[in-house]
Amino acid sequence: MVLQNLYDAVIDGNNLYDFPLPSLAIAAGAKRIYIRPGTYNESKTISVPQGTTITGAQVDSTIIDFGGNNASLVSDSGYGTSVTNGTIAVTQGSATVVGTGTTFLTSLVTATGKYIVIDKNSYIISSITNDTTLVLAYPFRGRTRSGLSYKALAMYSGLEVLNLTIRNSTSVGLRLSGNRRVRVSNVVIRNCATNMVMQDCIESVVKSLNSSQSTVAGLSLISVDSSNFKDLFLLNNVSDGLVVTGDCSGLRLRSVDAANNGANGVNLNATQLSNFGLTGGTFFDNVANGFLCNANASNVTLAFTDAESNGDTGATFAGNNGTFSGCTFSFNVNVGLDVPGNDCVVQGCNGTGGANQPIGVRFSGMRGVMTGSSFTNNGTNSVNLTATAQMVLVATSNLSGAGDTQIQDDSYASYTSLNML
Repeated sequence: MVLQNLYDAVIDGNNLYDFPLPSLAIAAGAKRIYIRPGTYNESKTISVPQGTTITGAQVDSTIIDFGGNNASLVSDSGYGTSVTNGTIAVTQGSATVVGTGTTFLTSLVTATGKYIVIDKNSYIISSITNDTTLVLAYPFRGRTRSGLSYKALAMYSGLEVLNLTIRNSTSVGLRLSGNRRVRVSNVVIRNCATNMVMQDCIESVVKSLNSSQSTVAGLSLISVDSSNFKDLFLLNNVSDGLVVTGDCSGLRLRSVDAANNGANGVNLNATQLSNFGLTGGTFFDNVANGFLCNANASNVTLAFTDAESNGDTGATFAGNNGTFSGCTFSFNVNVGLDVPGNDCVVQGCNGTGGANQPIGVRFSGMRGVMTGSSFTNNGTNSVNLTATAQMVLVATSNLSGAGDTQIQDDSYASYTSLNML
């Protein structure tokens, strides 16, 4: 009776409580669902409405098994495509949002639960006056601005998935589309196509996720903003452990173990990515790179991360304004840290490799700085400045024991070396 007082529905495979399967409870309209230990065989997609909490008894013993079917646990607001055309203006203290070149009424007329994302934060839309005017539920308290980009769409709120194992889908194991303020915690997903996908989500938390044995990627983030991820274990997936695509900003990751994946440990392949931070990563034995970031990224920080024994580089950063602090890059097949991006800082990092890591750090962009670092015993060069590198400063770093030269300088502009150890 205690469980039934706390939850709308209790799931038990032996029919001792309300329903034998989670799908039946959701179909009956239950919003607070508790699943007792057991394996629950589901053959069809389970569509979860907003505000639903699904709580398992224990992560290892509470299992939703899709049995190799094209089925998923899905929360999808049905928004279709987010609206982003034109720009908007907001005024401090006013709830009115004024658009230029926008189609608010035309594009959002059928949507329910409408939100607009301004500066990577979501706001409830109270009403839409016409294609160029909408009204927020509460006054905008930020500073007055114009010419802002935005994203408007129908969104679900408040989904929670806790203490579960999800497995054996030929599709996505857990898919969240058009959601805000989601909480996923203490969840294992394995043996699915892509184990977990988040698309057009915001202000969400994913914690203690173990994603392994997927036939594509362990975790896929598509146009996700202002969300936090902690204690991720992304292991032994056919492709990337984590792949980030679309337009993303404000992602914060902490304690990420991405190892033994068939491509990259972490692959930042977004069309636009800004304000990304990852602290406490462990990227080992991935077939390609431990960490890979394309040229569309800016303001990316990688801190206190260990990238070792990867098949290409420990980390490659091709964007702008990258910071690498307190990281270790050792025994990677080609380069420890490869920096073709511009305006990057390497501080307090170290790495070694012998014949297994020919180059410790390679700069091929403009305005790079490396200070207080130690790259020793690399097979060829401790630091390599390619012909495209310009204005790179290497200072107060230990670069001893290189197989050929400590610094190979082929750059167009000369580097400055201060107090070389």
